[in-house]
Amino acid sequence: SKEQDFPPDSKILLFTDGLIESWNSEKEEFGEERLEKLLLSSNREKFRLYIDKILDSQKTFLNGLSIQDDLTIIAIDRK
Repeated sequence: SKEQDFPPDSKILLFTDGLIESWNSEKEEFGEERLEKLLLSSNREKFRLYIDKILDSQKTFLNGLSIQDDLTIIAIDRK
């Protein structure tokens, strides 16, 4: 157990491994690096749009393949 400060105007994104451990038909993994680039390119958007953008990106990446694992994403924006 660990406590972490979460001051006002902070954001946190929690997700299960089903997001980053999804594979496309080219045997490429969606991966942490792809997710990080996506999040860094989205930092000016409203945080509530992050989940839709992430899921759309994964769907495009999978190109018609189904998700191989369970997937949960939680976005918290402290005002």
